[in-house]
Amino acid sequence: MVDSFHPGAGWLLVALVALPLLVAAVTPILARWPALRRLPWLPAVATALACAAGFLWLGLLHDEVAFSLPWIGTFGADFSLRLDPLAFLFTLLVTGIGLLILVFSARYVPHDFHDHHTDRKLSTFYAYVLFFMGSMLGLVCADELLTLYVFWEATSVSSFLLIGIYLAEERSRAAAIQAFTITAAAGLLLFVAILLVAAELETTSIADLAGAGERITASRYAPMIVGGVVIGAAAKSAQVPLHVWLPNAMAAPTPVSAYLHSATMVAAGVFLVARLAPFLAPVPGFEGALVTLGTVTMIAAGMVATLRHGLKEILAWSTISQYGYITLLLGLEAWGAALFLIANHAVIKAGLFLCAGIVNYATGENDVRRLGGLWRTHPITTAVAGILALGLAGLPLTSGFWMKELLYKKVVAEGLPWLDGFALAAGILTLVYMLRFFWRTFVAGPLPARHEPEAGMLPMLLPAALLAGVVLLVGIFPSLGAALSDPAAAVSAGAAVATDFTIHWPPDTVLELTAATFAIGGGLFGWLESRERGRLAQPAAAPPLAARVLSPAHLAGSVLRHIGPSSFWGWLLPSLDALGGFVARLQSGKLVHYLLWLSAVPVGLALALLPQVEDWPELAQPESLNQASLAFAALAIAAVGLAIAAALVHSHIAAILMVGGVGFLLALIFSLLRAPDVALVQVAVETVTALLLLIALSRIKMTVREKAMGPAHQRGRAARTATVVTATALGVLVSATVLALQPNLGPEALGRGFFPLAAELEVDAVVTAILVDFRGLDTLGEITVFAAAAIGAVLLLEGSTREEEERDG
Repeated sequence: MVDSFHPGAGWLLVALVALPLLVAAVTPILARWPALRRLPWLPAVATALACAAGFLWLGLLHDEVAFSLPWIGTFGADFSLRLDPLAFLFTLLVTGIGLLILVFSARYVPHDFHDHHTDRKLSTFYAYVLFFMGSMLGLVCADELLTLYVFWEATSVSSFLLIGIYLAEERSRAAAIQAFTITAAAGLLLFVAILLVAAELETTSIADLAGAGERITASRYAPMIVGGVVIGAAAKSAQVPLHVWLPNAMAAPTPVSAYLHSATMVAAGVFLVARLAPFLAPVPGFEGALVTLGTVTMIAAGMVATLRHGLKEILAWSTISQYGYITLLLGLEAWGAALFLIANHAVIKAGLFLCAGIVNYATGENDVRRLGGLWRTHPITTAVAGILALGLAGLPLTSGFWMKELLYKKVVAEGLPWLDGFALAAGILTLVYMLRFFWRTFVAGPLPARHEPEAGMLPMLLPAALLAGVVLLVGIFPSLGAALSDPAAAVSAGAAVATDFTIHWPPDTVLELTAATFAIGGGLFGWLESRERGRLAQPAAAPPLAARVLSPAHLAGSVLRHIGPSSFWGWLLPSLDALGGFVARLQSGKLVHYLLWLSAVPVGLALALLPQVEDWPELAQPESLNQASLAFAALAIAAVGLAIAAALVHSHIAAILMVGGVGFLLALIFSLLRAPDVALVQVAVETVTALLLLIALSRIKMTVREKAMGPAHQRGRAARTATVVTATALGVLVSATVLALQPNLGPEALGRGFFPLAAELEVDAVVTAILVDFRGLDTLGEITVFAAAAIGAVLLLEGSTREEEERDG
């Protein structure tokens, strides 16, 4: 064990990461206790509170905490965790927001389970949430790439379980499968990138990668490494075109959406980029890919968010757009600004999702066109949602104002007018869809028919109110937000944020962009709202067909339906189903068909590759014939004859003996080739195999064997001839392949090197040393497979014999 900084703190770090995973495993058992049946949320809330307090204590008392244990010695990989300022920020988000989500869920989830008529237990939901929490904590604290990847995939699995919590609903199952397929497939590319890094640098330690950027830049694998990391991060953070899973994941309960798909899981992708940025930044194309990805995402998702009507839909597309902002900033090397946006977005969006859940709980509605007027009956909810929505829109005195200013300032500093325009467009879209979300839900329109009194929902409202308080506090005192973004430079960073945006005359470009955002965004919102009021007031007035068909929205929708990411996913699943049906049809249950497919692969490869062989070994010349070569030829011809005869005879015992004879003839051939140890192994294997086959044959009743050998079960002459021809062709091609490989076996020193290694082990037989020591794990695996196959064969024979006896009796 290595703990570089604080030994006791290192063990505490491991305990804090493992605690949610352990409690998740025992939560279903704890739920059986009478004391916890009425409080199934208590273990989860207590665990989240303990983790939040523990990480806060570690982060404030220690600059950095590390822990490492030997893991995979072959790759030099250790199970390593490290709590540095970046990990500290994310642990606070994961545990702090997770704690508030669990408190909210105590009241909301039973109601939601009842509405969906599910028979899932509440303890299962809390176990899944803790599983996800522990996976995220392990991911953000990982200090080694393979450790990070294990937790990375664990977040995909836990997300799959939470999205599909309503197992009986097709929409829930489809969303879970889609989310898992996209994130796990991209995770495989990330795994390939990790393996390439390990091969190039001979280390997987993240701490050792910081100064290795130039070595990776010079590597021929650099594009594959960058591609694997960027695609893996883009899928996790729902960047275009890998974003399609996030809007569909809104089928999950609202607390899941608030926790996974706004605050934590989608942050895993940008966390990966931030963690590996010092290592990958020197690689050409890395930052350009992030800038392009972020720009396209923030504009495209922002436009879609302005056209959606569902509460969670708007918030989902808003999340995609906001993470486009963050990806853009990471591509511009604005690390502090990106972390500031991550933290503030997590706080704001988690609160907005909770407010959306409260609205749905109170009214049963999710469509903003059927909502409105809630400010009269739910003033506290309206105030909390207003602070959060206007905060994300970027109004002054909220943390969102500094988010927008940091984005504008960094973009302007790049000196690229086109980038300024895209950033301005993204800011305008954010203002429009957030104003629409708040106005249509709480202000405009009449009250919905159903609305629960607000007094009974105050416990659910408390977590969102706390998050809204953070938004106001950071908006008034931005140094607090800077402290969270960079705990090592709290005061100076906060002062810098406040000083950089002091209003002066004439206004600089940043303030011009801010003013343009509010002016254009406000005007655009007013225009869209007036049109929507007109449509709602006169629903029967439909525009002409030509106007509908030629409208930009209709044309864009048609294009995306045919060539967009969603259409690709819709094509992929039926294709996989068709492939599965084709494979299922190949499972005919006939052994000869399986043997045919198994033979076709090596035969096809041999026919394709053997014509390309240039150097063939010299075969025996007539003048070089001797007794050894004649014996070798005679044994080979005898083995071939016995093999053909074994395929033609009708007696099972005769076939077994002939197959054993082939093995013994091969043992003699090995002896002629000066490999007595291999010959002895061959004799032992053939003897044991023949005995086992005879024992198995004795367990089968003679009536069954005679029935199998009867005319109705015999193959025709054509089938037997095809079998012999196929086996002969396969044997000839395998022999030709062996001959073709002989001149290309590599240097002789490679084989001779095993002799001194075996001598060091004090083993005379080289093959024994290879099987037992050099490849001990492979041998153990093979023995395990053979043992499992033997047990399965015995059980099958027992079952068939018992069924036969029952039928005869």
